[in-house]
Amino acid sequence: MRKLQTCFVALAIAAAMLFLTTVVHAELVEYDLTIAEEVVSITERKVLGMTLNGSIPGPVLRFREGDRARIRVRNDMDVETSIHWHGILVPPGMDGVPYVSFPVGQRLSG
Repeated sequence: MRKLQTCFVALAIAAAMLFLTTVVHAELVEYDLTIAEEVVSITERKVLGMTLNGSIPGPVLRFREGDRARIRVRNDMDVETSIHWHGILVPPGMDGVPYVSFPVGQRLSG
């Protein structure tokens, strides 16, 4: 019985250390993204394209597990638009297809 108690205490200490390590390294990671229509040249032919921070594709956003993310998106286009997030778990109403996941014209903030 004593060995079982010692094992349980050791496991509890290890779990607490793992939790504290995760909490200590969690950070607030912030990005500002601007969606705009700009002249781009991907195949040496200039065309209008939708850019993210002036490029296609947009920047890679990097996070570590446990980080909190604050992503501010500015739409400089003449039409409403949305972003579909790959690899980030967000509420359904803040991700997806206009008219399917959320009504167009809805201002999202978090």
